Amino acid sequence: MHRTGYSLLCPLKTLHHIYHGRRELEQVAHEHLCAGIQSIVISREVKKIAVQAGVPATKYSTHSIRRGSATALLSGAANSLSIKLLWCWMSSCFEDYPVPSMVASLHLSARMVSPPPPSTPRAS
Repeated sequence: MHRTGYSLLCPLKTLHHIYHGRRELEQVAHEHLCAGIQSIVISREVKKIAVQAGVPATKYSTHSIRRGSATALLSGAANSLSIKLLWCWMSSCFEDYPVPSMVASLHLSARMVSPPPPSTPRAS
């Protein structure tokens, strides 16, 4: 279901959360998925999640969602034109964002805190 390899990016889960958010904000009747939701509301929620995650809220905004979405789409092999149209990007700057690889980063944190393997003595 999720081509990026990250189960948190599942489109069905995303739609589920958007639907419940629309119900809470009484925006269900709008034709467009996120119509009527002001960016300040989204920004406030992003910052609240950042605080819960223990990271500086000042480093995250609505652009974090925009940038993260473009990165996830690139990881899932979406083409640049589709990303530009979907997120209204005027340039291709999103292609310069680093694209994480699930396989490459799978055990990265464990390797970062593990002691290095013992070195073998060199032959003289």
